[in-house]
Amino acid sequence: MSYLPRIFLYLCLGTSFIGIATFSLIYYAKSNFLTGFFNILIPLNIFIGLLSYVCSFFSNTPLKRAVKINFLYLILSQMMLSIISHGHLKKVPFAEYILHQGSLSYTIENNELYTYLAILLFVGQIILILLSLKLAHQKLEKVKLGRSILNLSAQVFIFILAIYPLYLYLNLANMLENLTHELITFENFKVMSNKKVYQKEKQRIVLIPMVHIADKEFYEDVLKDYNSQAGVVLQEGVKDSKGLIKYNADYKAMAKAIGLTSQKDHFKLPPDSKLKMVFSDMDTSEFSKNTIERLNLIFKLTQEFRENETEAINDFLKLQLMLANRIETARFFHEILHERNIFLTKKLELMNEENLIIIPWGALHLPDMENYLVDKGYQLKEIKTSLITEIL
Repeated sequence: MSYLPRIFLYLCLGTSFIGIATFSLIYYAKSNFLTGFFNILIPLNIFIGLLSYVCSFFSNTPLKRAVKINFLYLILSQMMLSIISHGHLKKVPFAEYILHQGSLSYTIENNELYTYLAILLFVGQIILILLSLKLAHQKLEKVKLGRSILNLSAQVFIFILAIYPLYLYLNLANMLENLTHELITFENFKVMSNKKVYQKEKQRIVLIPMVHIADKEFYEDVLKDYNSQAGVVLQEGVKDSKGLIKYNADYKAMAKAIGLTSQKDHFKLPPDSKLKMVFSDMDTSEFSKNTIERLNLIFKLTQEFRENETEAINDFLKLQLMLANRIETARFFHEILHERNIFLTKKLELMNEENLIIIPWGALHLPDMENYLVDKGYQLKEIKTSLITEIL
């Protein structure tokens, strides 16, 4: 097997050269024809690097160390690109993001940093491989199968326990911060909710980003600063007057499993509050059949999480297949996010006489509301931060 790592390195070298050419054509010539090819090229490059990495443990090639460094470089560079690729999401409606997810041309055209960094990382890989091929002088060692398997297992174990979880955290944090216009932020492994107070003349509108599960204290403190003031709370929560939803959305079991509480159980107005709740959401009868089908499956999963784990796994896989259809999934998110936001703005327009309006809605709804308020001439007056939960 001593010749295999060298072959794989040459293959990585070739994919890097092709990657630079393809990336440049997509960006500078706006050639979407090559996008599908490039979407395959990056995973192929990583897969070839992985094969060479595994083979290096069972061969006595002088390139063993170079192969391992090349694979580590590949993994870390792709993690970095994945995190940076979310940098343009503040400009993108969530449904549009879903529609284009996986479309590299969309990311390239909207994120110049991503383009230049990707090309630079490909160049770095080429230099690394060429130097490795030229300078390799490591002495040949006899391969010990048991020791090779142990070394491979140890490195994979370290990667899974240390590097990959950190990557997932950074990637998720960056994506959510951008998609929510930083209404949700991550600070030293703490998840924070940032209330934004907008004002126009005498009217104040408070945007409060909510999540389905959080620390109990978060829900108890959400309206603490406003309970003594007269005002309205525009309540989120889709009605189901025709019984189209067959399952109740219950996040209690999910919350309990990770030591948190659900919004449904703990977000309530205290008896002495001067605020009043005003229902401000749509009815399921206004949704398409596609959306109803997905909502039923999602809500069924929240129940099965507690009652039937085997059925939950089957339905989760079914949901993934549904979500794989990006066009239908984009329509789904357009209905449950943007159409409901339009409904909410119409409700808001009827509240001209109210001096205080509070909108405690899901964090993904509020970027639309923030854009609406800015367009209507409201000014950002204050940002108040509260803790949702601590990850560590």
